[in-house]
Amino acid sequence: MSMRITRRAWRPASGDLWPALEPEETVALVNANGWRLSGRVEAVTPDHSCLWIQLDGGMGRQLIHHQDGFALESRAKHNA
Repeated sequence: MSMRITRRAWRPASGDLWPALEPEETVALVNANGWRLSGRVEAVTPDHSCLWIQLDGGMGRQLIHHQDGFALESRAKHNA
């Protein structure tokens, strides 16, 4: 006999994780293990569940999902 498995994805309320981040804003993200990512915001999804950043030092582009364990450590406006 098989059972239906139902999953409900947790979605943050708009602004809970990466509030009001704008393109070109400089950010630093850190996880519980101390791994730090810093760079410039390229895009944030409308529901604030995903964030694209262009990493510092020419390290490429990174997609961060809210369940990846990263939190906003610091932010500063990018001077273009």
